[in-house]
Amino acid sequence: MSLPNFRFQEPNAEAVAYLAQKKIGKTTFDWRDVWKEEHLNNFVVAKAMQLDVLTTIHESLHQAIEKGLPFSQFKKDLQPKLEALGWWGKGQMTDPKTGEIRDVQLGSPHRLHTIYRTNKDMAYAASKWKRIEEREKDFPYLVYRIGVAKEHRPEHVKLDGLCLPVRHPIWKIIYPPNGWLCHCDVDQITKRQYEKYLKEGIDSSIGTQEIDPETGLPTGHATFKKIPLQTTAPKLEMVDWYNSRTGKMEKIPKGIDAGFDYNVGLANQARLGSLTQTLTEKIKVAPPAIAKPFAMEMIKEYNNLYKTNADLMLTEQKTAMTLFFSFIKKLFSLGE
Repeated sequence: MSLPNFRFQEPNAEAVAYLAQKKIGKTTFDWRDVWKEEHLNNFVVAKAMQLDVLTTIHESLHQAIEKGLPFSQFKKDLQPKLEALGWWGKGQMTDPKTGEIRDVQLGSPHRLHTIYRTNKDMAYAASKWKRIEEREKDFPYLVYRIGVAKEHRPEHVKLDGLCLPVRHPIWKIIYPPNGWLCHCDVDQITKRQYEKYLKEGIDSSIGTQEIDPETGLPTGHATFKKIPLQTTAPKLEMVDWYNSRTGKMEKIPKGIDAGFDYNVGLANQARLGSLTQTLTEKIKVAPPAIAKPFAMEMIKEYNNLYKTNADLMLTEQKTAMTLFFSFIKKLFSLGE
């Protein structure tokens, strides 16, 4: 059985669905105003305080992911739209938290690159985790890999070659991306491959440029040395990080950027799984006089939910939700 290297380069329905289901309406002044799992339900861009600006950015991102557009095309399409809306360059804005008028950076090539990469990477990470769970039986291990970059965070380099079962709790914390513009990823491998790498080692993700002995110039090829497969979870060093926007002191692993120390795929699956339970609790407490109208609203909500999230749901989640709502339809004679 061959290795399924899920480093997606092409558009995929799950990533598109992840971005599409996010609500537009929550505006933020600072990226620290929305924290971790809150991003699952809300599409936000710091300093994008106008809904037309936020909607324009979201639509451009959705199109870029759906069509597999590179950043250069994303920027080319989006920049003139933001300039027309007045969201470009330097400006002044009132911080709603403090009331202070501050000089701020609105749109810029660097900001667009960060917006593009962060949203795209998180969408692909969420969609990839769904496939990881679906293929766990045949590919039960994940290997941490360093991506292609000029510089790497030292803590991420230490994780290169870490190989642990899919269900190991450490993936709840260090499943990539693990920071702004992080290039790290995971490969999913079989038990046979695990045993092979355990015996022979695995190629380092960081190669050494080959030099032509006659010319002294790079050949364009790289060599990769073998490194031992790490099969013991590292002890993560936790450090304090103060979020001045919320007034909370957070504990985060050293080397992982604040707000990235969670598994976006697992968090998204938990969100989808909890929706059926939430609706079930609502129907239980609904007064008899409004139970049927409420059930009809639930069916409507379910249809919308399924339409925007079907590509992100695991097979068992789809089955459970379908059975539940079939029961509700029969219970209240709502038909099909």
